Formats: sequence, structure tokens, C-alpha cells
Amino acid sequence: MVLAGTAATAQAQLPPAEAMPPPPPAPTASGDPDAGYAVPPPPVMVAPAMDPSAPPQLMLPTVPPPNPLMVHRFRTGRALYGVGTAIGLVGSGLTLASIFVTSVYGLEQTPGDGLTLLGPSLAYAGSGATGVGFILAISGVGLEHSALRLVGQDPGRSLYATGTLFGLLGLCGIGTSYYFGLANPVNNSTAIAFGTSIAATALLTVGGLLFFADATRLGTVYRRLTTF
Repeated sequence: MVLAGTAATAQAQLPPAEAMPPPPPAPTASGDPDAGYAVPPPPVMVAPAMDPSAPPQLMLPTVPPPNPLMVHRFRTGRALYGVGTAIGLVGSGLTLASIFVTSVYGLEQTPGDGLTLLGPSLAYAGSGATGVGFILAISGVGLEHSALRLVGQDPGRSLYATGTLFGLLGLCGIGTSYYFGLANPVNNSTAIAFGTSIAATALLTVGGLLFFADATRLGTVYRRLTTF
């Protein structure tokens, strides 16, 4: 009887089950501050420690791309210069052939003997070809100078100006040789025309060599600007 009374008393002291509060809900990452839930903080990024004994990293400056107009103009000039140089070499070969033929057959205009006219004819053709090559070469090197001037890297035009001077004298010599060879104003017109043609070719060749030195210098500057 006593045990039964004690159990009944303990059961009477316990609160009813529906009176106990429910357990709190698990925290979620909804991020709504009004919901009353705890949101975990974002992770903290920790930078890696630098090794003081490591060598410093060198940051190379970025090189801007070359000017497209400069590249196009320089390549056009180099193509013209190449064609002019090739034609000039052909003209120089014809001039050398004319000297050889003339040394064998002479310059006397014998009727019915076409071999005596072969030497002067080769000289005229050689000087003419050298003159055409010079005009193309002067145009090409001029374009190369203009291209480098766009980016402020033109090394100067002293060689170009000197070569142009020799070339203009050579062109005047070509005109003079054609005048004496075709018009025959004096008795020794053929000999004068032949000698003038050889001299004109020599002047044009000197101008071409100066252009070659100038174009080589311009090519060095261009490769420095376009090579990374």
C-alpha cells in the first residue's frame, strides 16, 4: 500500500506531456534574419605565407602590339626594294656583258655588221634596267623610312639622301646616253653614248649599294620592334 501511494504521488507531481516546450529547430542557411536562425559566417581566406628566402618574382612589362599601318607600309616597301634590287642586278649584268662584247668587236659602225652594235645595245639595255630598278628601290626604301617614322623610330636618312643623289646623277647619264645614241649629234656619238651609259650604270650601282646599307639598318630596327 505504501509503494502504491508513493508511485501515485510521483506521477501526480510530473507535468503533463503537452505542457513541455518543443525542442528548438536545427539551424539552417536560409539567411533570413527574421526567422531567428543562426547563419554560419563565411569562411576566412588566409593568404599563404611568403618565403623570405625565395628570390623575388620579376614582372615583365607587357609590350604593345606593333602598329598595323607601320607593318603594312614597311612590308610593302621591302617588297618594292626587293624587286628593284633584282632588276638592278639584271641591268648590271647586261652592262658587264656590253663591256665584254665591245672589247671584242669594238664600236665601229660597219655597214652590214650587227655585232658592232651589240655592245652599245647591251649597254643601253643595262643602264635602262638599272634605272628602273633604282626607281623601285628608292620608292621601297622611302616607304620603309616612312613606316618607322610613324612610331618615331626612323634612324635617319643620310644614307638614303646620298644614295638618291648618286641615283639621280645616274638617271641623267642614262638620258644623255640615249640622246647621243639615237640622235647622233656628233661624229663619235656611239662612243659617247656607250661611255655615258657605263658611267650612268656605275652611278646607279653606287646608289644601290648605299640603299642596301640603309635597308639593312632599317630592317634591324623593324625586327627589334616586331620581335617579342
